[in-house]
Amino acid sequence: MNERGIFSKSIHGGKWLLMSVVANKVINLAPFFVLTRLLSPIDYGIINIAFLVSSLGDKLFNINFDQALIRKRGSIDEELATVWTFGLLRSAFIACLIFFLSGWVSVQLHVPSSYINIIRYSGLFLILSACANPQQTKLFRDLDMRPYFWRDFVAAIVYAVVSIGWAVFVSATVWALFIGYVARLLAGVFMTYFFVPIIPRIKWNVRHLLPHVRQGLLYYFQDLGSYLLSATDAFIVAHLFTVTDVGFFTRAQDTASMVSSSLLSVINKLAFSAYANLQTQLEKVRDGFLKNLDVFLMLSLPFCVLIILDGGEIVRILFGEKWLALVLPLKIFSFGTIFINISNSITPILNALGYARYVVKINAVQLCAMVIAVVFGAHFGGLIGSVIGVVCASIITFGIGFFKLNAVLKIDFSHYSAPIISGFAASLATVLASIFLRHYYFNSGSKILFVVLMSLLSSIYYSVLFITSYKLQAGPWFTLRKVFTEFIRLH
Repeated sequence: MNERGIFSKSIHGGKWLLMSVVANKVINLAPFFVLTRLLSPIDYGIINIAFLVSSLGDKLFNINFDQALIRKRGSIDEELATVWTFGLLRSAFIACLIFFLSGWVSVQLHVPSSYINIIRYSGLFLILSACANPQQTKLFRDLDMRPYFWRDFVAAIVYAVVSIGWAVFVSATVWALFIGYVARLLAGVFMTYFFVPIIPRIKWNVRHLLPHVRQGLLYYFQDLGSYLLSATDAFIVAHLFTVTDVGFFTRAQDTASMVSSSLLSVINKLAFSAYANLQTQLEKVRDGFLKNLDVFLMLSLPFCVLIILDGGEIVRILFGEKWLALVLPLKIFSFGTIFINISNSITPILNALGYARYVVKINAVQLCAMVIAVVFGAHFGGLIGSVIGVVCASIITFGIGFFKLNAVLKIDFSHYSAPIISGFAASLATVLASIFLRHYYFNSGSKILFVVLMSLLSSIYYSVLFITSYKLQAGPWFTLRKVFTEFIRLH
């Protein structure tokens, strides 16, 4: 596939993924606002521990053949059937393991005995996920993202209806989150068969997977490392502090990356497939990475800046008074998210160019730094110290990955001048405007005025960002124009 074709398919696929992200965010506003006020921090702490335990079991026993198969040209039907069969057996085994070890896990993570069934039955998440149609991998490989939009759209609606319905009409407890998530998984599995009505066969032909074992193992260690990086801090917090603290910690982390995680899910899902088709054209890969930076400046950085400036009022309006302990962790995580986002965009590039082994090493370094920093921070600064430790470890990893990518793609500083200058100018203008305008808001205390203030600050950020980029003749403005032009051409 030529460069034009890959770019067009990436834009087309990105359109559906971006629509999926926007639709999911809009739909999830209902459970976001309703459930946050009905449930307590301990409920969110419990459900996050359930997710941590089930995800750990999944990552420990999952050789990532899916990502390895994306790189293969030609038919992969035989391999997919075997991978699907292995996934079913694996998930059933892990679910049994969680069921019998749930008591011990609950003691280690300070889960009250009244909530132990949430942990005990969390293996159900894995079984339901494993039932999904394996043909999804082929859609990923071909950058056909339309079915994913409808799958996630329907699943989000089902989650909102079931979780809110359970909280309002049955019980406002953590079970509303648990049952809602189970319903979401069921809906998602159904949609995978609706779009590709092919019933997978139970097949155990390991011979077809042997050529992919080495690559699959590299992705396995990379995924395991990435998961441990994202979850080790929460495990440590759960072991050292209370379940309520876990609720504050994970909620702050999730809220700080609320916009950026959605953005990265779109970019990273497309990036690996797109870069894999451009492995020998480093100049095109470099151009793609710089465009990713521009998109980050347009969609993620302003959200982080606004949280750092006015996180306290944002928490009070969105979550309520009982969540005010979230403010300081949220601001610290928002600062760290700036580095984490850029670091995460580097991973699919190194993978696609055959540097998966180096990514594993980077993850290992960050994991060691994470454990040391979080434990050290918890000892001297409590929960806030743990948050600072997470951010420090992330900055270290960012530096290592960034320098490696520069060496691989031969990027000199001049390529970064437009994004850096544009982002700095926009952020500085937003900070100065916030300092000047917040006096009027705090004197009135009006929520409506606060929303107007946030909208005005956002407008100032984007105006300065695009004007600066235009003056520099490079950066976000030109990336936006190119994406928009390609989008119009496709329609």
